[in-house]
Amino acid sequence: MSQIQHLVHQIPFFSDKNYSVYTDIYHNDAYPACLLVQDGIEIYKVRFPGVLNKNSVQNEVGALKLLSEHGVAGIPQIVSGGVVDGFPYLIEYYIEGSSLDKIHHMLSRGDWEHIAHMLALFLQELAAIQSTRPVVFKSPEANYNSYGEVIKESILRHLDRHTSLGIISPVAANGIQETLENIGSVFYGNTIFLHFDIKPQNIVFNPQSKSVAFIDYEHSRMGDYTHELFRADMAAIRNPYFSECWQLAKQEFWTEQSNRFSEKEYLRKLFYYELFYDISEMTYSIMTGNQAQVSAHLRGIENKLRQL
Repeated sequence: MSQIQHLVHQIPFFSDKNYSVYTDIYHNDAYPACLLVQDGIEIYKVRFPGVLNKNSVQNEVGALKLLSEHGVAGIPQIVSGGVVDGFPYLIEYYIEGSSLDKIHHMLSRGDWEHIAHMLALFLQELAAIQSTRPVVFKSPEANYNSYGEVIKESILRHLDRHTSLGIISPVAANGIQETLENIGSVFYGNTIFLHFDIKPQNIVFNPQSKSVAFIDYEHSRMGDYTHELFRADMAAIRNPYFSECWQLAKQEFWTEQSNRFSEKEYLRKLFYYELFYDISEMTYSIMTGNQAQVSAHLRGIENKLRQL
């Protein structure tokens, strides 16, 4: 018996049920993660921290509860949760369907348009959940003054690594740091709920019922929805079949949200997101050993700095 099965046997919710392990989705004996459990006609998805950290499950629980309170559609429904042998767990009703990365080759143009529409509706529902203060569910001890602080932290983390590796020159690094002095003011204002990991792997589509669900909320937080679109753009670039769906969804979403920012405010946000994008993509290129892309993104960073 694997460790993850042993943990399931200790969960009180299953103590009076004649259940069986339906299938493993993913697990490692050292880091139990996720499996399906069947009890009669009911199928449950049981989640453990996995290879992320022990806060990931608590973060998902908090996020899903908040979304449920606001009546957001297309999200997993929580059945139970708790801690067993020191491992927090979450039980959800299993969502029938397959993630887009697995069935993209089977989808018609109409399917993609439907998924794009549902994605736009999902983003609009999230945009309606606003807060006057930024909240990071996963790290409550991190008290950011604004969402700009979250962006600044990410950029500085990449910047330090790139500078130490000699990828970015000290002159370029100083230029980037100077831009961070202004970045905070770009993101002040009400924050909204962000999924923060929208990508094909986290969108489940059922071809029979045409239902669309959005899963995996380990990284969710409150922040600026522009950044949500930005992160999903990165997912689309690395998953070309998702690009058309995403562009349709983004166009529909921006049409609905167009009165939120003035053109000047939007262009200012876009400038910093593009700068962050180049830094993030350069990190990805370093990881994959693509030196040509590293150089290309570095040139993009330096060109943007000259625009200041």
